[in-house]
Amino acid sequence: MGTPPGEGPWTASDLRKAWRALADSSLPPEELVLLRDKLRREWLARDLRSALIAWSDEGTLDDTDLLNTIREQLDGHEEELLDWIVAGDFGLDGREVLRFWADRVGRAKPEVMFRSIGKVPLEYREGILQTAFRWPMKEAEIDACVKEFAKLPDEALKASSWKAMLRGVLYNAAFNGGPDCFHELLSRDEVPDEAHRAALGFLAENISQSQQPTKSLEDFRKLSDEDKAAIGPELLEQAKKYGSAYSSNVTNALTMLAESGQWELIASKGPETLDRVFKSGNPNAEVISRWALALPGRDEVAETYRRAVAGRFRENLAGSTEWVRSLPEGWHREQALAQLAMTADLHHKNAPVRDEILAEIADPALQEKMREWRRTKAVAK
Repeated sequence: MGTPPGEGPWTASDLRKAWRALADSSLPPEELVLLRDKLRREWLARDLRSALIAWSDEGTLDDTDLLNTIREQLDGHEEELLDWIVAGDFGLDGREVLRFWADRVGRAKPEVMFRSIGKVPLEYREGILQTAFRWPMKEAEIDACVKEFAKLPDEALKASSWKAMLRGVLYNAAFNGGPDCFHELLSRDEVPDEAHRAALGFLAENISQSQQPTKSLEDFRKLSDEDKAAIGPELLEQAKKYGSAYSSNVTNALTMLAESGQWELIASKGPETLDRVFKSGNPNAEVISRWALALPGRDEVAETYRRAVAGRFRENLAGSTEWVRSLPEGWHREQALAQLAMTADLHHKNAPVRDEILAEIADPALQEKMREWRRTKAVAK
């Protein structure tokens, strides 16, 4: 082969010929592997583009090359490599090289990624942007990315970049020890409206799956009043989606709505959300009933409160009767008595307990309403 790699003024053409010659070599396999590796590194150092094209053409461009060899030569050539990818230099391997580029550049030099992202085909941009924020960044690095966002010429690209960052910051703060700066970023004036709305959706999803209800409640309380109102419907949708696995997050979401005064939403969606928890999961009915006692005594909340205590009543009628009678006089006790009477009738088919409980309701208006219910809808005889 003449001068070994690294010991002479080898050109890209020389290296290509040497590489092809190795394909027909009769050297022992162990020696051939070492020589190919040495030649590969030499070629990458001298002409990254021609090396990648050659290996792509012969179908030997694989993950090992990308992760263990190319990264050593990538520094300073990030934007050039992207230009080659976009130009189609690597054929069908272009997607794999682009994935590697996004992974490496997004982690090591996100500012280069944002400076170059406009060159990436539209169908790949979202995934590449998310790659940049897969790992936690320091706040100074996040601020550097924000500065790069401001330079982006396209508003849609700015929105996509902000969405990717806000999602990544939220995720990394929860799971990877990243800085907890989601709310500070969300409050910035430069966040595009589209990204702001999407970020609230990310937060709603995060809250609905969190196993830290106290932290979730804190995250909600940090929002502006406007954002609390905007996130409310999504919170309940996500709560219904994951309620069978995380019943505490359903009650947490309803607490958030009550704290922010979203009474109409509680009235329209609260009961069905709790019903799904009891039907699809195996919640602790006693815990949910105790939680319900913290709900404010309002007409809009009454049906949600009743559904919350009904689970306990279905499980244990006698024990529930004692529990309700132990409650202090007032709205919660009265509503619980009404629901207990209905559950005794509809679920347990126990007319004596139903009538006994109905007689204990002190509120004249509620007493009259329940008498009408007994007359027209009760089933137990």
